[in-house]
Amino acid sequence: MQRFILREKQIFIRKWNKFSRDPEHFFRDSRKPLLQAIGRFLVLQRRATASLIPCRTTGSATAPVHAGVAPPNISVIVPIFNAPEALEKCLESVVRHTTLPYRLVLLDDASTDDRIEKILDTCRNREHILIERNPANIGYTKTINRGIALTGTDDVVLLNSDTRVGPRWLQNLFIAACQDDRIATVTPLSNNAGAFSAPLRCGFNELPEGLSFTEVSRLVNQHSLGIYAETPTGNGFCLYIRRKALDEVGGFDADTFPRGYGEENDWCQRAIGSGWRHVIDDRTYIFHQQAASFGPERESLLRKGRKHLDARYPGYSGQVKAFLNSGEMAEITNSMHTLFTAGASGRPPVRPRILFVISSETGGTPQTNADLMQALRTWCDPCLLISDSRTIRLKDCSGAKPKLLEQVKLSEPIRAGEHTSPEYDRLIGQFLIKYAIELVHIRHLSWHSLNLPAVAKCLGIPVVLSFHDYYMVCPNTQLLDENLAYCGGRCTASPGDCRAQLWDKNEKPELKHRWVHEWRGKMTRVFADCSAFVTTSRTARNVFTAVYPELDEKEFAVIPHGRHFEQIRTPAVTSRNSGKVRLLFPGNLSFHKGLDLINRLKESDREDLFEIHTLGKLSFNGNFRLHPKIIVHGPYRRSEFHVQVDRIKPDFIGIFSIWPETFCHTVLEAWSVGVPIITTGWGAIGEHIANWGGGWVIDATDADRMFREVKAISDSPREQELKKKEIRVWQHHCRSTVTEMASNYRRLYEKFISHSYE
Repeated sequence: MQRFILREKQIFIRKWNKFSRDPEHFFRDSRKPLLQAIGRFLVLQRRATASLIPCRTTGSATAPVHAGVAPPNISVIVPIFNAPEALEKCLESVVRHTTLPYRLVLLDDASTDDRIEKILDTCRNREHILIERNPANIGYTKTINRGIALTGTDDVVLLNSDTRVGPRWLQNLFIAACQDDRIATVTPLSNNAGAFSAPLRCGFNELPEGLSFTEVSRLVNQHSLGIYAETPTGNGFCLYIRRKALDEVGGFDADTFPRGYGEENDWCQRAIGSGWRHVIDDRTYIFHQQAASFGPERESLLRKGRKHLDARYPGYSGQVKAFLNSGEMAEITNSMHTLFTAGASGRPPVRPRILFVISSETGGTPQTNADLMQALRTWCDPCLLISDSRTIRLKDCSGAKPKLLEQVKLSEPIRAGEHTSPEYDRLIGQFLIKYAIELVHIRHLSWHSLNLPAVAKCLGIPVVLSFHDYYMVCPNTQLLDENLAYCGGRCTASPGDCRAQLWDKNEKPELKHRWVHEWRGKMTRVFADCSAFVTTSRTARNVFTAVYPELDEKEFAVIPHGRHFEQIRTPAVTSRNSGKVRLLFPGNLSFHKGLDLINRLKESDREDLFEIHTLGKLSFNGNFRLHPKIIVHGPYRRSEFHVQVDRIKPDFIGIFSIWPETFCHTVLEAWSVGVPIITTGWGAIGEHIANWGGGWVIDATDADRMFREVKAISDSPREQELKKKEIRVWQHHCRSTVTEMASNYRRLYEKFISHSYE
């Protein structure tokens, strides 16, 4: 394969040299051998380097903003004259696909079609929309000059009313403008915008068969080269203009170009004379109907405009020719040609990209996140960002196996005190741009920079933040003090300090009553940059809103974790070969998971009535002594749970957590194999029992009382049968599947992410 690619590359170079003197001619004709050679080479190169981002795409962009620094105000100016159908589609696309903060300025140049006023009426009374109507028709150029004056100090985007925009369009233009302080304008690619048309330049391009415009826009965004080719002029169909350049160069020449067609070329040439540059953003593709307002006058206006330009700027034609013949434009055109002609079977899938952020790849949260990404893969392309405070890894999880896209070791690790890293922030900004991320879902922020939501927000990317433990309330994630007493987010009065489980004990100041307040101040700033919040139980949500009341006013969903079980087993009477009651305690057990309570239960079992088993890893300090009669089975794989239960044959499954877990998979696992649970009832576990039954909540404040309650349960066959009936109901009406979880998350994401509507 590599030899074949090299041969095709050599053919490409030979034919490029042969035809380079007249590129405009052969680019118009897809039958030319050079264009065919280019297409073959790019397709083979993509296959050889297959990944989420093929070839050399988007490697040059840098993040234009820093955490906490907002981008400039941007006003999108839409001049209007009749063409109501086109206007309606334009406005719908702008509202749907613009996620960067903006102001929409609608300027009606005295339209004669009554339907325009009706469309504008639907936009009134919206804070970010300004509507102005000229008393009489003053022409396109005076109208846009008026719009520029109305926008104050904003950067502006001139957008024709016969266009449609796609996902990330505005942030892409903004990012392109920020690549150099002397970039005055940015023009995107289009299906129909003269020299900015692609893949066929100076002509109309049909969209690839089977794709909506939104999908085409996303396809180009995700697989562009990110070249930012320099051009002698922009194009007014969609033109991003920096305010600094407007202040220096002035407005458009409305006397010479009153109806348009030439005014932007003239302005761009004046800007070049003042040391400014103009670039193309090949990440952005905008549909342009063209001539919806001017109709048959267009050709006449074009000729008049070009005559004035040639007279003022004798070298302009040569600049345009050099631009059209440039290698960079050839690269852009060839890449687009490959994308458009690949066909459904050879084309990369076109789905929004979502970045999931976790801190570890082991444990319950990463496993559930993997389930979610797997379930969403037909709707989005999931990427995974992992940090251990020293190394950042980015993976493409859209295929059957994850692929490593980026791995960077930070020059300085992220530490608990600051919990930020300018180096991390810069890298994440680049990743978000490079891989065209449309939404960030933070599953856990430990070992990441707290500025991650701010960086995403500055790039117009919505952020969903999950709470899987109480890390955002206190770095003591279970809210247990030094005596393992639950504090509920309010520091207990005991004199000892609490431990931040996920950080080195030497990396944090004194937590209890002191640094915890600074910590919560940091988290409040994080919340301000998020679009929505999620947790997995109502109890957990109540803990967060009690500490942060402002969260009650925001989008805050409760979405339980889902599980796919290989089999659901109807509850049955368990045989007791030894005559003892068998209690199984599964999971990685530590003190906060009730290991001490399990030990005390067995110590109170003086008649040796209970046979207690543990299944999973045990964590405890050297002073703790596990009761010798507790049977330890060691770690197990999640997929093997039912096999282990078959082997142990428990009568009950115990869950003795001493803190309100935000969710508990063990409850669902127990019910999937038909075994009722005995629990202390904290948090989500108590909610499960309240909603479905299927077990008992006991009082664990006293060991002997705990023993008596467990014995009473084991001595009551009628109670056991009732709980098994409740488990059967749960099994029949179970809504806790991965599919259901993914559907709930997708509905949440679609409130913030652009999606197709054509």
